[in-house]
Amino acid sequence: MSPTEYTVIEMTGRDRPGLISEISTALYELRCHVTAAVAWTHNARAACIIHIEDGLKGGPIMAPKLLAQVQQKLESVVDAHHESDERRSVRLTAPAAGRIHTERQLHQLMYADRDYEQCQGCDGSCRQWNGCTRTHVTIEACREKGYLVVNLRCRDRTKLLFDIVCALNT
Repeated sequence: MSPTEYTVIEMTGRDRPGLISEISTALYELRCHVTAAVAWTHNARAACIIHIEDGLKGGPIMAPKLLAQVQQKLESVVDAHHESDERRSVRLTAPAAGRIHTERQLHQLMYADRDYEQCQGCDGSCRQWNGCTRTHVTIEACREKGYLVVNLRCRDRTKLLFDIVCALNT
């Protein structure tokens, strides 16, 4: 499938049971065909990228009225259970000219949504790493070699290195 054959939906908001079901139902009711979808959740936040086609005509959704309806319906789904100060977004776009790795794109969405814990640094109370649940980041300049050294101490998790590389590239 060429990148111009679908419309892209990028969404972030609070994760909750039934969210994907509600999104799917909304798209079905608007006669949108989902060609691909990927979602991430972390810290009670969710981000997803959905590729959709016009269910009647095929291809990207070109009708401004239908695009507005999809935008409005998805915003109401995301808004349904939010709290007043909660971050959320729904964005419909054309596919990017250069193919962006979906996981990289999701990482950028979660990062923009501020889905990360700020490092508090080491205040001296965590001299023993065993059992420490805090993240410690230090950056040192290596002047002789002309580069920076980033030290990260945290619990291991799936895709940790991938997320670190993505964060350093932003």
